[in-house]
Amino acid sequence: MKQPAAEDLPAPIPAPQPAPIPSPQPSPPPSIHIPTQLTVLSMTDGNVFVMKSGTDTWMEAQVGMTLEIGDTIKADDNSSAEITFFEGSTIGLEAGTEIAVAALDLAKDTGTTTILLKQEIGKTISRVTKLADSASRYEVETPAVVAAVRGSNMVVYVGEDGTTFICNIRGLIWAIAQGVELQIPEGVCGFTIPGHAPQLQSPPDGGGGGSVPRTGYGGQ
Repeated sequence: MKQPAAEDLPAPIPAPQPAPIPSPQPSPPPSIHIPTQLTVLSMTDGNVFVMKSGTDTWMEAQVGMTLEIGDTIKADDNSSAEITFFEGSTIGLEAGTEIAVAALDLAKDTGTTTILLKQEIGKTISRVTKLADSASRYEVETPAVVAAVRGSNMVVYVGEDGTTFICNIRGLIWAIAQGVELQIPEGVCGFTIPGHAPQLQSPPDGGGGGSVPRTGYGGQ
């Protein structure tokens, strides 16, 4: 019997190939928040003290001292100090002022910054650089209110009973208490009594808003 020529034979059916297995895609990195180590006490004048986190002892403050979450700083009578934060903002402490560092946070993936301070008494002057994004925060919390700023200069004064005055030197500032967010216009002060909502301060003549008090910083 004549054998069929090779060209007359049907083409072989190729064996099925397994479907390629897709390479696993790496998950997006989580938002990593780290406390900065670049917040320092940049100026002292007179008797300034620091209580480091986890201790109950006041130590004499030194210019260049690194400040961390949980540290408390106070300036005695006739004394003052200034803190420079990792992103360039500063806060000045006038005589008789005590503040604590509640949060220093930097999100490495987004650059979002968080600076939270607690002011128990006295007067501070904050000069806040333009924040990195809408999620960034710079806030000063007192017994009565939270002062939230965005690229602003402000004065915060806390009396012995916790009553707080927030004065807007320049920029955008809000006073937040009792579920109320009050924006304070430039050149105006607001005040908050503990347990009450914030309100704008009326000057003696009954006009618009309270005038900004003079401070020992920046010629204000």
